[in-house]
Amino acid sequence: MKKFPFFLILFLSFSSIALAHRVNIFAYIEGEAVKGEVYFSDGTPAKGALVTLQPLNSSQILAKTKTDQEGQFSLSLPKGLKEKEVRVVALAEMGHRAEMKLALKPEAPGPQERPLITNQETAPAVTASLSEKEIISLVDQELQKELAPIKSLLEEILKELQRPSFSEVIGGIGYIFGLFGLIAWAYSRRGK
Repeated sequence: MKKFPFFLILFLSFSSIALAHRVNIFAYIEGEAVKGEVYFSDGTPAKGALVTLQPLNSSQILAKTKTDQEGQFSLSLPKGLKEKEVRVVALAEMGHRAEMKLALKPEAPGPQERPLITNQETAPAVTASLSEKEIISLVDQELQKELAPIKSLLEEILKELQRPSFSEVIGGIGYIFGLFGLIAWAYSRRGK
């Protein structure tokens, strides 16, 4: 019976160490590529981790690569990709896995949607017809579109940081068991 608390303490110690080595992924769109980084919770890079790009509701692999020595990766977006959101999945050593949703940029407007400037004389007329307030408004609208994915990513990160991690829950349970163990030990000493 005396071996039980020892094994319980040993189990809780090893489970918290294993959970402290969780893998994380951060990805973003840059041009025609998904770039990012895969790292463990202690900040060390996940070298040689497999990174895949998948549709949200499927395990089909759209693109894949491996991380470099700094844990960084770059995946070219497949031509003709129809999805508006994808999953970026990282598989690191010893079965560690992380994934995140990534919103893809809307495609640039086609040539028929852009204003056509045929000669130098029409260009100043186009820019001169906009007031300063209209230019500021247009820039504001474009910035809002470009920053929307970053805002949603930051919101997800904040939500994740506010939740207690699995290792914190296990650690709390370990403290409770430890306190009960100390109380039980004190009562057993008291009776002798």
